[in-house]
Amino acid sequence: MSKSITNIVLFFSVAGLLVLQGCSENSLGTVRVSGIVTLDSDPVEGVSVSFSPKSAEGREAYGVTDARGRFVLTVPGTNVGSGAIPGEYYVTIFKMSNPMEGINTDGMGIAEADAEIRKHFPRGIPSPKNLLPEKYASRTATDIAPVKVEKGNKNNFTFDLMP
Repeated sequence: MSKSITNIVLFFSVAGLLVLQGCSENSLGTVRVSGIVTLDSDPVEGVSVSFSPKSAEGREAYGVTDARGRFVLTVPGTNVGSGAIPGEYYVTIFKMSNPMEGINTDGMGIAEADAEIRKHFPRGIPSPKNLLPEKYASRTATDIAPVKVEKGNKNNFTFDLMP
């Protein structure tokens, strides 16, 4: 291979690596953010935790709690557990019901599954409902103070919700 072709290949290889590096969440400056959600001091599974930035420069970050009430935040479009960009955030927390819980339509054809669902919900499937106190789902109604995510800090938050 000639020296000029080798230099061109090398140039595009390095340029490609730089582009890929710029697309990672590290280019956003994210830091790990984790925590726990409890209701009356008991861990709650399946809770959605949302951090909404107070400033226009920030980006939302989300997480869902496990059986121990623990969550790790992720910025959409990045790797799971990427965290959040340092800054101040409003926090909203909710857990939606699943009206279809307990109804098994696995292995059924479309018509058979539709008949099974209509048997349980003759007037249509009800809308999901928030299973936590409604005030925590609204950043204007919540009593959760905005939180600060900082580079170099643990950024581990505990949200003990009250019924």
